Amino acid sequence: MSITKQELLIAQRVVDSCGVDAVERLLESKPAAVSFKTRDMTYFHAGSYVVLDFGKELCGGIRIITRGSDGMAKWRLTFGESLTEAYSTIGEKNAMNYHSPRDFEVTVPMMSDLQYGQTGFRFVRMELLEGAPATIQSVFAVSHLPSLEKEAEIVTDDELLNDIIRTATYTLKLNLQNGFMWDGIKRD
Repeated sequence: MSITKQELLIAQRVVDSCGVDAVERLLESKPAAVSFKTRDMTYFHAGSYVVLDFGKELCGGIRIITRGSDGMAKWRLTFGESLTEAYSTIGEKNAMNYHSPRDFEVTVPMMSDLQYGQTGFRFVRMELLEGAPATIQSVFAVSHLPSLEKEAEIVTDDELLNDIIRTATYTLKLNLQNGFMWDGIKRD
């Protein structure tokens, strides 16, 4: 049995956006639940989008906390380990959803706290495809890593080699999911 630890992360930066009001508010720490006290919202209009960078490679998805829209809002979510992948469309330049969906459409209701995706990513592109303007309170990355006890550590006099070892260790953790070694996260 594999035990995983779940961590919520706020985006480190907005890479790109179009037609989104108060986009910088997606970088603020807010309650991880729908809150009527939180006033600092981000507003999307049909056709608007944002590309968020969570600052490191993750295995998991995103959690979208909404406050308002008239009815259901239809969103396209595109996850990427690189910016190129986050901007790619299925079918173009070999972009696919083979191992895990990384580009898909979802319907997001108002006053909701829902999680989407289970893939390797650092970047996510969120586009409001149709529907009335939508109010987003927060977007969190939800990281799933196995809870493993460190049994040993390799440290050398060469700092570059130490960085390579740390990166390899983290990549191994990213690929250990549900008690098995995945072969999906590429670490572009």
